[in-house]
Amino acid sequence: KAPPEEKSSTRVCAETTLDAVAVVGRGMLATGSAILTVVQYTAYPIKEGVICVMDTTGEYFTPYLKKKAATNVPTFRYG
Repeated sequence: KAPPEEKSSTRVCAETTLDAVAVVGRGMLATGSAILTVVQYTAYPIKEGVICVMDTTGEYFTPYLKKKAATNVPTFRYG
């Protein structure tokens, strides 16, 4: 058997560069995913607070549109 050929310095440099680019790329994807998760978990309570304030303000300024239970409605019970 013939001994395996040695890799050229250009090939070694290219493989090392591609490995470094892959590591940086995976790190950027992981960081982007983490930032997206943080934004989602942070934005939800803020959004719910804004909606609550809008609903409360709307009920205050237009009380005739406030949803309330109807009166004199028959109820059904089982058991």
